[in-house]
Amino acid sequence: MLCGAAFADSEVGITDVSCGDGSVFVLLENGKLIAWGENGRGLIPGQDSRKNIKFDKRDLLMSNAKTVFIGEKCGYAINTANELLGWGEDGDAALLCGNVYGRSTKDPVKLMENISYVAIGSEHIAAITGSGELVFCG
Repeated sequence: MLCGAAFADSEVGITDVSCGDGSVFVLLENGKLIAWGENGRGLIPGQDSRKNIKFDKRDLLMSNAKTVFIGEKCGYAINTANELLGWGEDGDAALLCGNVYGRSTKDPVKLMENISYVAIGSEHIAAITGSGELVFCG
């Protein structure tokens, strides 16, 4: 009921939701990806990564998302250009797939192109490309 109550006055419906370590990520029909909650692992880009609970503050992460996947330490989204984006702490699967391995990133960075679906594990991800290939990272 938290999501319904949080967007009760909204003209835009919810198409996807994913929950991280104390945080909630909601994808709206218009492609906007919004997050709020505890940010102890830096899952919410742009927010201080200290353990502050900000349930009353919703942050717009991107405005062209198609789907969202949240892991233990990293977040992932596929945008309307079918690019896989990742952000969060070093050591989780998203950072193994891109050029940011060995460091953390607060802002979403492009990890792969031509991606239609992603499944996440604790230290790996599997992605399906637009041409039907299965790619593993981690």
